[in-house]
Formats: sequence, structure tokens, C-alpha cells
Amino acid sequence: MLLDNPFTNDRRVHREAKELVQAGHSVCIYCVKDASLPSEEMIDGFKVKRVFPDTIAKFSAEKEVRAIALGIAKEDYQVFHCHDQFMCDAGAWIKKHHPERIFVYDSHELFHAWPLNNLKGLPVSILIKSYIVRKYQVLREKRNGRLADYLLTVNQSLSDILFQYFSAKEKPVIIRNAPELEPVLNSVDLKGMFNIPKEEKLLVFIGAHIYARTHNHEQVIDEIGNQKGLHLLYITSFDKGCQDVKDYVASKNYTNIYFHPAVKPVEICSYLSGADVGLVPTWNKNNLSYWYALDNKLFEYTIAEIPVLATQQPEYLIILNQYQNGICVNPDEKGAYLNGLKSILANYASFKEKAIAAKQEINWNAEKKKLVDLYVKIEANIK
Repeated sequence: MLLDNPFTNDRRVHREAKELVQAGHSVCIYCVKDASLPSEEMIDGFKVKRVFPDTIAKFSAEKEVRAIALGIAKEDYQVFHCHDQFMCDAGAWIKKHHPERIFVYDSHELFHAWPLNNLKGLPVSILIKSYIVRKYQVLREKRNGRLADYLLTVNQSLSDILFQYFSAKEKPVIIRNAPELEPVLNSVDLKGMFNIPKEEKLLVFIGAHIYARTHNHEQVIDEIGNQKGLHLLYITSFDKGCQDVKDYVASKNYTNIYFHPAVKPVEICSYLSGADVGLVPTWNKNNLSYWYALDNKLFEYTIAEIPVLATQQPEYLIILNQYQNGICVNPDEKGAYLNGLKSILANYASFKEKAIAAKQEINWNAEKKKLVDLYVKIEANIK
């Protein structure tokens, strides 16, 4: 597997690698260097080697990444399973030089429809450069993706789009990034942590990053801000994007909006189960990557047995309409998030019960078989 991060918190890749090892395959993840992490280690039966430069996202690193990929290809690997667009380029480079190798492209998102997520205050020259580089990367991914022998992605909407976009011979295999099934044990007392009375209600958002003016956080914050008996907590990385959102909260003098640093993957369920409702606020019709997303957090909330407050986007509607473990709202209507939250709280016992039932079907056990079946097919073709 080829991965464009240091492999510290990539749960999808971890699950896939672990599952393939359990199915009898030998797996090695080649990922990005990190001075705080070992260059090589064993995790759950698979090898991890950190060999790619931490400048991998820069255009100037392209030649180095390709050279490293060809070096890896000298090893006796039959399949190169490449995650997301930077590694798609590496996999395509290997495929061009070693056409006998199997190239699997695992597209976690709809890259060609990503927004730039530019933060405020950047010079115009940087914005122009970012735009040009993104255009090049989009064209590169489209060219490279067409060389893949097999495609994987995370939901039906993306599968349909990528099938046409890459002119693929077969529909991409859909493997949703659902967590392993686990019981709710030792819930973290989030309300106590922020001095919230136990009888009052806590809406939680969890995500690796948050961005102002992109995921509709401002509308949620304005609707929940200073509402009596209601509170909103963000669990996320304390980076520049988070600071922008913090600044927005401060500018409005809201006292019931809180921030907690990102937590370890093994702690997510314990933290989320300490809240009452999970939030999926994205309402971005302009960027198809967000519009057709199926956020991991929706699954994380379900495993933590809390109802979900989401927006009326295609993939969210499919899940919540099927399992009835939450409500989808239309943020174009004023007060949508607040009213949706109140509707969940008004019938909380029923939504909670359905969340507990939904987790029995929305979990990794239901997804991993599709991965194993794909590799049975790949192995048969190799032989």
C-alpha cells in the first residue's frame, strides 16, 4: 500500500491492511516520513515503512516521489494499492514501468471536486499558484486513474461518478469507512469537563480539521449559540482552520460553544458517547466532493450510539432514512439545525434506540468482506 501521510490516524487504511493480513496476504504500507516516528515498524501483522518526503503535497516533490515508487517496485510486490491522488500518481508511474503489476486505486474522496479551502489572509500570488497546481493535479489524477486495474471508493454516488470519470471497465468497489463494532464502555464525561449541567444537551462535532466558510459551521454556531440548555462541542485539531472558527465564536460572544483537541482513534467512541447528538453540518452545493460525501463521523456517532443531526445530502439521506437514527435538515431554511436538534431531543428515546440497532449493520464487519472478495478476484487473475 502507498499512503500520502505518516500513518498515525488513518483508520480506513489500517482496517484494510489488517484485514488483508488476516486473509493471508503479506502487506507493507509505504507512507510519509515523520521525525517523531520510526522509519520502520510492525503494526497488527503488517509492515510500515516511512519513506516518502513530508513535502509530498508540493509540486516540487513529484519527481522524488516517483523515484521512490520505482524503488519500491523493485521489491517482489504483486499489487500496489494506492490511497488518494498523490499515491495514484506513484501507482500509475509503477504501472507504466511494470505493466504486469496490479494497480489498485482507492479514492477516499472526489478529488477533482475538492475546494481549495484557502484560509483568509493569503497573498494573491499564493492563491493563483494554488489554483494552477490544483488544476494540474486534477488532470494528473484523471490520466493516472485510467491506468488502474481496479477502483475502490467509499459510497455509491462516488462510485457512479468515478466509473464514468475514469472510463473504467468495472464499477468501483464500494467499501464504506465504518468503524469496527464495539460496545460503549467508559464514556468520557464531556459535560463535566466543560461544566455543563447533566440535564442540558450537548451536540458534538468530531473531525480531523474544520474550516471557516466551507462546512457551514457558522450557521450551526449562530443557531445553537447561547441557546438555553443547549451546547456545542468541537473535537478537532487545534490548527489555523480551528482558530478561524474559534475567532468567529469569540466575535459573537457565544458562551456555550467549546473546543477539545483531537483524540486518539481508540478513544473516539468513549468521547462521542458522552454527548447527546452527533453533528454532520456540511452543506456545500458548490463542491461535489462535499455534496456526495459520506463522512466517517456519521458512522462514528452511530457506533457511539448517539443520534445524528445531518444535512439533506444524498448519501446522508440514504443512511438516515433507512435506519431512522437521526434527522436530515435543509440549511437553506432558517433555523434548520436548531429545529432539527429539537426534533431529535423531543423523541430522543426512539432515536437512541434506533442508533443502537443501526450500529449492528453499519460497521466494518459488513464492509471488510467486499475487500477480501476483491483480493480473491485479484489473486485469481494473477495466477
